[in-house]
Amino acid sequence: MIVTLTLNPALDRSAEAACMRPGEIVRITDVHDAPGGKGVNVSRVLHALGTETLAVFLSGGAAGETHQELLRIRGIPFEAVPMHGETRTNLAIREKRSGREWKLNFPGSPISPRDWQRMTDVLESLASRDNALVLSGSLPPGCPKGGYGWLLQEIAPRFAWAALDTDAPYFPAPGECPKPRFVKPNLDEVRHILGLSAFHLHGWKKLLKRLVPYAETPLLTLGVKGAAAIDEHGEPVFYQALRVKDAHSAGAGDAFLAGYLHAAVNGKPVAEALEAGCETAGKWLRREFE
Repeated sequence: MIVTLTLNPALDRSAEAACMRPGEIVRITDVHDAPGGKGVNVSRVLHALGTETLAVFLSGGAAGETHQELLRIRGIPFEAVPMHGETRTNLAIREKRSGREWKLNFPGSPISPRDWQRMTDVLESLASRDNALVLSGSLPPGCPKGGYGWLLQEIAPRFAWAALDTDAPYFPAPGECPKPRFVKPNLDEVRHILGLSAFHLHGWKKLLKRLVPYAETPLLTLGVKGAAAIDEHGEPVFYQALRVKDAHSAGAGDAFLAGYLHAAVNGKPVAEALEAGCETAGKWLRREFE
């Protein structure tokens, strides 16, 4: 089973607007709510693909109850760890005229030491060499310093393997903790992780090789271009994705990771798992996992 951990889940609300102009009233349509958070998204897709999974996340308040109910409706197995704060709500608005998208991610509620302890107790109860662990997303205020590093040091070794998908402020430095099997930053995140002021997309091979100290198998999503990885022979490989028009992109990277992991745990080589990940992301963009 693949256990996903989301410490900063969200009720994801998407909508569309004819035109977005500063200072003007924007009338939105096609409002859609979904249970979000990076690890939650991974579990949603893994479940749809037939891979056994459990989504573990902190949850609180009315938004947390709605988030859980949306998961129940979809039949997604989950373990909601109570917290004293409120689950956040994120908003994505796509402008119909241009296809541009605005993503408004709100900060999570601060968590207490008791919230953190409850969460680690749940993970310890699930720790097994028969299970894998996926750590995804940002960390809410109140998490111990080096939260993911601590989890990779103290909890992850009890699982068969671990994957990490997060941005630079929460990304452990090389040598700080055992390497996870997989990391999956996107282009913007890898710039922050590696401390780059600028880079060119054509340099994806160099970016991947610089991620080797961070994971056994680094993955890199390249937006509409596709995705890349270091294969079994230590060589960079790339898969070009098919473009999906008029789609909200939020969560596509999580769907990619789920598709990749589903293929990997079923024995597919890196190149084929990359293809599966990109195809799964395309299905997410077409809302085939709703």
